[in-house]
Amino acid sequence: MKNRYFSIAVVALLILSSAVVAVGASEVPTVSVKKATFTFSSPEISQTDDNFIKLEVSGATTTTHTDGAPMLPVRKVVYEFPMGTIIKNIKLEHNDATTMKLPEGMKILPCPTPLPLNSANVPSSMPMDEKIYGSSNYYPEKWFSYSIKVGLNKDNERTTFLIVDVYPVRYSPKNDEIVYITDATLKVSYQEPATKFESKVKEQYDLLIISASAYMNEMQRLADHKESHGIKTKVVCVDDINGQGRDKQEKIKYYIKDAIENWNIKYVLLVGGYRSFFGLNKPELQIPIRYVHLNDGAEDGFPSDLYYADIYYYDPEHGYAFDNWDSNGNGRYGEWDWYGYDELDYVPDVHLGRLACRTVKEAKIMVDKIINYESTYKGNADWFKKMIVITGDDFQDQNALDIPWDVSSVPDGEYTIHAQAINCDGVTGPIHEVHVIVDHDSPSQVTFSETDHLITGRKYPAPPVACITVPSEGDILGNTDVNVPSPPGAYSGDRWTPIIYHNGVIHIMGKGYDPQPQADGHEEGVYTTVRVWVTDSSGSIVFGPVERDSEMWFEGEWETEKALDYMPNDLEKVRVWTSNGKFHGTEEDPVYGVDCVLNYLNEGAGFVYFAGHANPMSWADHYPGIPGGRHNSDVAGLQQINTRMERPFF
Repeated sequence: MKNRYFSIAVVALLILSSAVVAVGASEVPTVSVKKATFTFSSPEISQTDDNFIKLEVSGATTTTHTDGAPMLPVRKVVYEFPMGTIIKNIKLEHNDATTMKLPEGMKILPCPTPLPLNSANVPSSMPMDEKIYGSSNYYPEKWFSYSIKVGLNKDNERTTFLIVDVYPVRYSPKNDEIVYITDATLKVSYQEPATKFESKVKEQYDLLIISASAYMNEMQRLADHKESHGIKTKVVCVDDINGQGRDKQEKIKYYIKDAIENWNIKYVLLVGGYRSFFGLNKPELQIPIRYVHLNDGAEDGFPSDLYYADIYYYDPEHGYAFDNWDSNGNGRYGEWDWYGYDELDYVPDVHLGRLACRTVKEAKIMVDKIINYESTYKGNADWFKKMIVITGDDFQDQNALDIPWDVSSVPDGEYTIHAQAINCDGVTGPIHEVHVIVDHDSPSQVTFSETDHLITGRKYPAPPVACITVPSEGDILGNTDVNVPSPPGAYSGDRWTPIIYHNGVIHIMGKGYDPQPQADGHEEGVYTTVRVWVTDSSGSIVFGPVERDSEMWFEGEWETEKALDYMPNDLEKVRVWTSNGKFHGTEEDPVYGVDCVLNYLNEGAGFVYFAGHANPMSWADHYPGIPGGRHNSDVAGLQQINTRMERPFF
């Protein structure tokens, strides 16, 4: 087992102290002890809006994160030891626990449960693990848990990581009570290896390049360049890797392991994609990928090059061992689904990258770029201290306005439906009008239309937008019912814009949103109020005004803003969003934004994050609010093939 959730006393009668304790003769490795003390406050209880209990404890650094389990305070401690260290014993001493009763019937807030982005069934309440919440046992079972990992640390040293979670509070849900401690001492006894890992290597190299055969000449050119910069480089053709392993992927991984142990390799470059340019299987152009069996409900698995970087896991007998990512031995790698579960280390033992080239021309381009950059760079890193995030609105998440207007007693004639959006700052947008005919002697004609791309002209930022989608311009509200749950052309139309005209009642559907940036200091921009009213041919109001609150989230903005939050404050942060008008198409072709994106990339940046929709051939996203539906709101940012039929085509 790589993870432990209980204390194991391996060395009997060991007197724990901060000193080194000898356990045998001088030639026997010694056992050392690390000690840390913690002080915690008594839990502070608060109530959430949905009537759960939330606990706060001073001295805790995070919370538990198990899906559906109680969210409890945690003190996380990470120790680093030289690779090969054996963890002999972990012990937590603490003061007597105090019992506290909680308000009867109220439960501690559960940890959120992740859902696939395409999940149609979003739970209305917070999912709870009934096995835990229905039990009188204390959760967690012990006062601490731990895991041990092996990999490179931030100083690029081969390291054994001991990660300990100390739980100052434990919870008995059925009894509505907690027990807590305020003082704790963690003692870890360990045995470092007699010789350091690096002392065993036979020859020192810095970089290992594993290349498909077609690219070997280019990779040798790259290796010569690296050598000229003092980076000792080894180039190997993947065809020559035929050692142990169940398949080619595992043979490559074993080869990287041997390179670590013989050459102390810390950097690995794979050269070759999954298929050729046109998706053909041409081995001379390819480096195989490893699919991990992580079923998220939409995909059976995902490609992961972390497989090639995560070489070792912690072994309690030898300190480390080869991690084949198939701990249950069923031939399904990186498994985490209903068929089984593999225990993985996850911590990289090498820095690994891939040039996913599909042609020799692509390989040459990449080598030229690397050599040019490393040969001309003079140390001015101003451009590097920049992060560019590029995104738009990922999904149509408009809620249904659904304003019923009963026309059964309305006189025949022409009527105008008006809609206007107001944002949280009180700014009103243009009035959208749809003209309809009430004719009780004629069959009905009720359709869907989505024309908000004409309202904004796809120019942003823009004022708040309201757009009537049902009924459409010129529709007839007559003597027959119309029911179309998901109109053709309506993105997820069954959720927000079905066509419903029944017994003389038309359900007015539409959109309302504020297309200015949301995540960059204007989070309330998610919310908009839509006002709808109807006038007759004389301009008199015959229905309304009726107001509906509307929500629309620009998912990509929130994702990229989260990434920016992790970056240092002195980094220049460039938001290339559709909502702020920086990510856009051309005057002639509003859905072609490749030139726009390339202009930003050509300015240089140390970090770039694309959040949107992609496949191996292109990346794109949408203008805010998905105006005019997906076909009118798509804006391409990257393309492998020039779809505008202009040279160069590739």
